Amino acid sequence: MPEIILSTKKLTKTFGEFRALENLSVEIQAGKITGLIGPNGAGKSTLFHTLTGILKPTGGQVFPKSQEITNSRTNQLFKMGLAFTFQLPRPFKKMSVLENVMISPVNQIGERLTGPFFQNTEMKREEAKIRDRAMQILEFVTLDHLANQAAGKISGGQMKLLELARVLMVNPSMILLDEPAAGVSPTLTELLIEKITELNRQGTTFLIIEHNMDFIMKRCDPVIAMAEGKVIFEGTPAEAQRNPLLLEAYLGAAIND
Repeated sequence: MPEIILSTKKLTKTFGEFRALENLSVEIQAGKITGLIGPNGAGKSTLFHTLTGILKPTGGQVFPKSQEITNSRTNQLFKMGLAFTFQLPRPFKKMSVLENVMISPVNQIGERLTGPFFQNTEMKREEAKIRDRAMQILEFVTLDHLANQAAGKISGGQMKLLELARVLMVNPSMILLDEPAAGVSPTLTELLIEKITELNRQGTTFLIIEHNMDFIMKRCDPVIAMAEGKVIFEGTPAEAQRNPLLLEAYLGAAIND
């Protein structure tokens, strides 16, 4: 049996009379790149925000492995190895690319009130290690040449890579990506896909919301489709391309390999 790294049980989220999620139960397999598709308003982003603690569910439960995390705060999930990036990157624009990556690790000595006064040596040693690690990750995502550039002055595609670099600083076991290819040039999209694939080979699990069907069908397995707050399909990319409902509603036509 495949290991389940994240699951929901009868997850529900309402906004007044509107039910964005309705008794939704899904299981995300460890070590996979799972693609989440569906039309606008299907509930994908609501699911994403509920899983990451941004929204509190109206009902139901969320479990990473066997531990319930329903209503956990975002920073608590981050410490547990559940990381995520937003559709619209949110870097600290006036800080350098390197500084944006260096601030990601939690509980740094320098963040403590007494750290700079009573643990100055330890703080400097820790900062040097974090800097080295950040530069290694920036090299991995091909942004090391922009380390000293202000984050607000790099391209949108490079900001997506920066978002990925920031979450990699905490060695997450699972990363949730919200439309990583949106607004990104084809060249940088291919680079981003390459890095996601490489990280997955190293054991990182991904759940990806994406409207780019070429991305989904060629890189994700399994594929989950949502509509009106419910899961209406779950299977392989090949099965998705043979499903009449998906072909008509979302895909338009089968995608060539």
